[in-house]
Amino acid sequence: MRSVKLWGVLALCLLAVAGCTYEKIQERSLPGPPAWVVDTPLDTPTAKVFVGIGLADNILDERVGRERAMEDAAAQIAASLKTTVVKDAMDIVKKKGPEHKGEDVASTSYYRSARTLVSQSLAGAKQVSYYWEKWKISPGFWSSTYTKYKYYVKVEMPKKDYDLLQQRLTEVVAASITP
Repeated sequence: MRSVKLWGVLALCLLAVAGCTYEKIQERSLPGPPAWVVDTPLDTPTAKVFVGIGLADNILDERVGRERAMEDAAAQIAASLKTTVVKDAMDIVKKKGPEHKGEDVASTSYYRSARTLVSQSLAGAKQVSYYWEKWKISPGFWSSTYTKYKYYVKVEMPKKDYDLLQQRLTEVVAASITP
């Protein structure tokens, strides 16, 4: 009786383990992740630095992961500009006085303008480094395995381009909230 219980417990343990997710790195672009992947890099005296991260499932190459990482870097550039741009735009609008009707500066119109201008300005942003990992993922015993790429890009944007983008965004946002 005791051995039947033991076999039953072992069988339950095997079923539990069989249902567990399994992840394993198959390849890397470098022997290990660079420091900028683990620790946020500081801006340089001449450039703003961003790290974009992208994931791609069931893709035969890392291209989609790289594209998603660059999109993430662009979103970070836009987000980093938001606070300053909104404050500067409000200052412009307040100087115009009674024309301002209290519209929400941080509305979606900002994001549309920001994404468009950031996309146009990414020509000035350069991918200076990258790192990727190819993972084998097995969601469980009864599920098929698949490949996942984790892609990281280090992007630098010259400060003069960043400042010009900030100025252009401020003007666009200020114009969009005044009649």
